[in-house]
Amino acid sequence: MELKELEKRANSNEKYLENVVVHLVDALIVIDELGTIESCNPATTHLFGYSEHEMLGKNVITLMPEPDKSEYEAYFLNYLETGVAKIIGKGREVVGQRKDGSVFPMELSVNEYRFEEEKHFIGTLRDISARKAMEQEIKRTDERLMKQYNSYLSLSTFVRRASTNFEQAYNKIIQECAETLRVDWVGLWLFNDKRDTLLCQNYYSSEQKAFFTLPSLLVSEHEYYFSELLMEGGLLANDRTPLLSDFPKQDNPPASILQLPIRKYKSISGVFNLVNQDETRVLRADETQYVKSLSMLVEVLLEEESRRRVREQLKEKNKELELASEMKSQFLSNMSHELRTPLNAIIGFSELLKDGVLGPLTDEQGQYSTEIFDSGSHLLDLINGILDLSKIEAGKELLELDEVSVQSILQNSLYMVRDQASERNISITESSDEEITACWLDGRKTKQILINLLSNAVKFTPEGGKIALSAMIDKMPNLEFKFDDSELIQCEGQYLKLSVSDTGIGISEENIDKLFRPFEQIDGSLTREFEGTGLGLSLVKAMAELHGGFVTVVSTPGEGSTFSVYLPYKEAEAGNKPLVLIIDDDPNAIELTDKQLNSLGYRSRSVKSAEEALVWLGENERPTWIVLDELLPGMQGMEFLERLKNENEYAEYNDIPVIVISIKGSDVAQQYYQNGAFSVMDKPVSKEGLKQIILQLSATSQ
Repeated sequence: MELKELEKRANSNEKYLENVVVHLVDALIVIDELGTIESCNPATTHLFGYSEHEMLGKNVITLMPEPDKSEYEAYFLNYLETGVAKIIGKGREVVGQRKDGSVFPMELSVNEYRFEEEKHFIGTLRDISARKAMEQEIKRTDERLMKQYNSYLSLSTFVRRASTNFEQAYNKIIQECAETLRVDWVGLWLFNDKRDTLLCQNYYSSEQKAFFTLPSLLVSEHEYYFSELLMEGGLLANDRTPLLSDFPKQDNPPASILQLPIRKYKSISGVFNLVNQDETRVLRADETQYVKSLSMLVEVLLEEESRRRVREQLKEKNKELELASEMKSQFLSNMSHELRTPLNAIIGFSELLKDGVLGPLTDEQGQYSTEIFDSGSHLLDLINGILDLSKIEAGKELLELDEVSVQSILQNSLYMVRDQASERNISITESSDEEITACWLDGRKTKQILINLLSNAVKFTPEGGKIALSAMIDKMPNLEFKFDDSELIQCEGQYLKLSVSDTGIGISEENIDKLFRPFEQIDGSLTREFEGTGLGLSLVKAMAELHGGFVTVVSTPGEGSTFSVYLPYKEAEAGNKPLVLIIDDDPNAIELTDKQLNSLGYRSRSVKSAEEALVWLGENERPTWIVLDELLPGMQGMEFLERLKNENEYAEYNDIPVIVISIKGSDVAQQYYQNGAFSVMDKPVSKEGLKQIILQLSATSQ
């Protein structure tokens, strides 16, 4: 009973396994050690096209073409002889051959098993044609995308370099497009400036490898097409397009497979057209995207072409303006010469008359001669201002940069307007940062800037008012400042900020922009009340910009104004230059001494009084020596010398040599020497005299 049950179970398992083998998707073959097929499942017969009867008894190598057949046979025999497995127990890709001779890729796995002491082999085979086809498609897609990518990069580089030869660039794009996508023709159409005609730039023929063009199209004659193109936004694919209406005759009629709009400023400016003879040719999504990328390159070219036209127009206009400016400068130069000659005579003779050099005048005659002199001087100032401004505008005025003492410029500028201010009881104060040293500036132009600003401040400040002149080192100005109408020059470094503030009539916000325009008056009544050329601030602005700087204005009507000039600050290289302290209240004397010392290899700082000098010594760098004027406001030179050399408070400065500048000469020289002066020099001081003092100081220090 138990034996029958076991047999029944064995038969059931056998049928179960046979059922599994029969329904396997993969082909299954059993062969003996000679390679003879002993059994196979239905998937095998379906795969190779043989019946089961035809398969049994055949050698397995008949299912493979050469060279796989010979390689497999060699591997199999080698295993039987040596026992070394090269293919047994492993999977590999081989080529299978069907009954009809067709071949296909398959994956083969072979394993060994023993039955009744005999070797048998079971092979599993799978058709991988679909997978291989997919791999090939992926490979072709990768190659196509890479070709498109390289093409686009190459064209992008070409477009950047061919920005002046637009026709060549357009031709390069359509040729590259045709060859990359392997379409028969690629064309480019662009609208004319009036947008009433579509112009054919060129078509490229892949077969003939040549360019040809077609007649232009009037928009009015093809309204339906253009309205459809605008409505669809491009990507039209049809053979009814008017773009092909004059196309050369072909054996097979051409069909438009893509019409893509070229856009510029959110409107269509042209059409990219791909044409093929094969109506079944359909662009893939990546190919359409590639054409879109090329259309964007065309858009870049169109934009660059527009910019080039504008640049050429501007260039021509600039030439005309330069010629006009040159003619204006020449005219002004000639007129200046013609006007100066009689003006000099008018000014000179009227001055002789008003000063009584040619004899006494009546009051009325004196008044008239003064008016003639003042009017002539005013006209001469106007001519000089016009000439200076025209030189700067024409680029003929150059900077003469030099190491300049800012303090000397401040004091000299104040000196020029101090008398005018005193006549109107206007007080003027001056201040500057201690950190300001000698710097690189055009001294004459900087001084003229300050004189113009100070003169305006005196002119528009009522009697009893106040004016302040200041100098400081500053970064970029605050955003609350109102700039003039020039473009702000960016400067990463520091600025020397020269400011003139007043308590004058002030300027309204809407009139600030007019300040720097030549001859433009912000109020006619002011012109009548305050005489001027109308060029002062224009010159200030022009000379500031010549330095690479700019001007700012802060003003409140009825309260006053502050004009600030920002000049790039580059400190003069002091190096090992010794420092000399100048104590003098005369700006001209300070400027002269400073220039003389600078030419001899020294740098200087100046103060206007002995009291200020004593404070300065305690707060700043120790000077190598001191130049002392004997006549000073407040404490006199003699008292300063006595205190410096004798008082314990200043003991650390007792050894600093002091050179006294005297107008009394030898009468007081002995007294100065007794109080510790190193040398006493007569005014005016000469460069040669200072040079001798330096030699004496050098000899003494050795």
